[in-house]
Amino acid sequence: MPAARLLRRLLVPLLTWHTSTAAALLPGELDVDLVFPLNDTYAPVDATLPIVFALSWHPFQPALTSTVDLQIHYLLTDTNDLAHNLGEGSFDLGELAANTIDNPFFFFNYSDPRLAGRESVFQLQIFVGYVAGLQSSTGSTTTVSNPNILLNAYFSTQSGAPAAELPVRNGTSSRCRPHASWSLKLDVSGYVEINSKSYAAMTPSSPSWGPRTCAVELDAAAAANITASASMSTATASTTVGIASSSSSAAARVKGYLFGSETVAAGWSLLLVGFSAMLFVW
Repeated sequence: MPAARLLRRLLVPLLTWHTSTAAALLPGELDVDLVFPLNDTYAPVDATLPIVFALSWHPFQPALTSTVDLQIHYLLTDTNDLAHNLGEGSFDLGELAANTIDNPFFFFNYSDPRLAGRESVFQLQIFVGYVAGLQSSTGSTTTVSNPNILLNAYFSTQSGAPAAELPVRNGTSSRCRPHASWSLKLDVSGYVEINSKSYAAMTPSSPSWGPRTCAVELDAAAAANITASASMSTATASTTVGIASSSSSAAARVKGYLFGSETVAAGWSLLLVGFSAMLFVW
């Protein structure tokens, strides 16, 4: 099954050791959001569809970007044909964050062109991997591991539905846009130092993940970056992922990989040991 194949890609030895804690930065919170596609139904697309995420810091600390060891892997399948992988991609958020000072910043890729004209319901599986640190009772050492959380979102395409459009903010004002997908909050409780490099030690906050009340909106410049990159992605079958910057006219490009994808809605879910949200630790 595609999920099993993706899981095998993520299976690595348990990364657990003791380190001294670093105290260079303040504690805070990281938010990871699936921005687009929304939890909605769209008309069949003509070519590709953006897959857009957002990462934000609270409070914003530019120096924190160098400590983020956070990865997102996604897998897209047709719920009527789960045996075939319709798309797969990966983002190294540490690498992406080092290329922007925007808060939030948006990173994106595109569906496979095979999405064009297709009507179905699709599942977007997303693994979020991060560094977790557990301090000893004395506070002198920290045990470090690499958990992975699996989240699922569902989308659909249907003739006669509205065209798929990015959720763009109208000027400086925003409104509560419905059909939001999920949001994952990670508390940065401290920092660990490994081989002279500091890493943010993160734990899911409570509630750690769940559906958003309002969808995240893009500013016009970020949306333009994503739209402008779509034709290039289709024409060159590019294996780069992008950062949609609100402060530049063209998206910064960072290496990633893309194996194709399909999209579009009916609900979203989280997978928790047999149901809806799974936490893997290795």
